[in-house]
Amino acid sequence: MHPIMCNPTHFCCAGNENGATLVIHKIVLEPCGNQSCTPKNFSIRVTGPSYPNGEVFTLRAGSCIELDEPLVISGLTPGQYQIEEIFSTPNEYITTITGPVCGRCVMLTCGCAPTVVTIVNRKRLCRLCHGFGCGCAACSACCN
Repeated sequence: MHPIMCNPTHFCCAGNENGATLVIHKIVLEPCGNQSCTPKNFSIRVTGPSYPNGEVFTLRAGSCIELDEPLVISGLTPGQYQIEEIFSTPNEYITTITGPVCGRCVMLTCGCAPTVVTIVNRKRLCRLCHGFGCGCAACSACCN
């Protein structure tokens, strides 16, 4: 089928009849800002036109010794998607999502290039260190 033509059972996407693609990268930082050296898996819920009730995916974060394994979701219906992390320990990280996002939402359109976002988690300082700065033994590694 020609990429400009519509298949009645699919939506139209000029140049990409298979739909939109979302790529999610993950980086985990220690409280001091260095990349974590401990590989870790995270659960991500993606909600939007292709997943109206939300779909949970597993995403492996990169570390100081290996690259991340990005989550690539293809064949998505264009529209607005919300990206939400599911944490087993609430408030363990300060989370930032970079890329073409508004808050935790991204608008997917059809095209040859995928939409790429990166989730950055920075581990919060331990409670012992709040107010004690670099003198806190538990956080001294961050001060070197």
